[in-house]
Amino acid sequence: KPSAELRPTEDGEEQVDETEMGMTYEELSIFGRLRKLSKCGPVSMFEVLLRRWSHLNPEIVATKVKNFFRYYAINRHKMTTVT
Repeated sequence: KPSAELRPTEDGEEQVDETEMGMTYEELSIFGRLRKLSKCGPVSMFEVLLRRWSHLNPEIVATKVKNFFRYYAINRHKMTTVT
């Protein structure tokens, strides 16, 4: 798996983005499609995912959605290009 940051690990630990982000790449893909293609904001994404992930506690779904939009906001500037 790719790693976003290069930093020393303790005792040979492997850096895992999924652990740091609190979401898997599969979940990240779902979030991205809902945001871009379905034009979902935080509330509508939460509502869609609450139905899709009925096996998860609503608080867990809410946390994942909040984290996605937090990381999206932090990294949004990396998606722009200067011409």
